[in-house]
Amino acid sequence: EKDGNIENSAQLSMREGDYEDAAKLYDKAGKKLDAALLLERAGRRLAAVRAYREAGDYRNAARLLEDEGMTKEAAEMFGLSLSDKQPDNSTIEDFYDYAFKLEKAGLTEKAIEVYREIDKADPAYKDVRERLHSLSPSSKEEEGVEDLEGKTTIRSLIRGGSMAPKN
Repeated sequence: EKDGNIENSAQLSMREGDYEDAAKLYDKAGKKLDAALLLERAGRRLAAVRAYREAGDYRNAARLLEDEGMTKEAAEMFGLSLSDKQPDNSTIEDFYDYAFKLEKAGLTEKAIEVYREIDKADPAYKDVRERLHSLSPSSKEEEGVEDLEGKTTIRSLIRGGSMAPKN
């Protein structure tokens, strides 16, 4: 390290099993992704999240945050990987995953926005229409009005368990 060969020093630290020291050296050398991988290997997950974020690898940062039970932060971090993108054939699965993470984190309004973007790109994609219908406040109000009037809908029978969806 004193000779200025930081990478060789980091590799030596790795061979000795000192992943945290190796991560510090890689960080010092500007190799954030390598530092993040080593921090994760050393069990320092939140430090690895920071390093992944600094390296621009938002997906791995989101994965670690989700593993730590930080679903809201994980969803927001995953969303950073999709900034400046629109749903199309190559990104629609990522947007769907993002919307699902938002929904799971309780960020319903944001999830609805993303599901609507997906619906514009491909209305037949997976269960986007059903998710939009179940999440949007207007559809819930309509269902409540129907139930108050005493009408029985197929949807309410399926949800109640007295009718199988295939029927």
